[in-house]
Amino acid sequence: MTNTASYCPWQSSQQKPDEWKYDLKYLFTLLQTGKIYPKIAKLCTIDEISKVQDALEKGKFDGIPVCKPWKEHSSKSTKVVHSCVSRKI
Repeated sequence: MTNTASYCPWQSSQQKPDEWKYDLKYLFTLLQTGKIYPKIAKLCTIDEISKVQDALEKGKFDGIPVCKPWKEHSSKSTKVVHSCVSRKI
């Protein structure tokens, strides 16, 4: 992942909560008004994340993979997992 930057929404919300709230509100406004259209490449379960991450790093997705809520799909998980995402720049 040579041209990739990481962004962790949870970490951002903890370090700069006011900026994070503003950014999140702005993002949802863009979504609601149809000014941005996220391209979802794959819906996956928490059990598929490692395979999906490998495919993402190899450039096999045209869009963003999205993990389904973990409580609905994995009885193995017993603790909250903070979701951090990577994006190409």
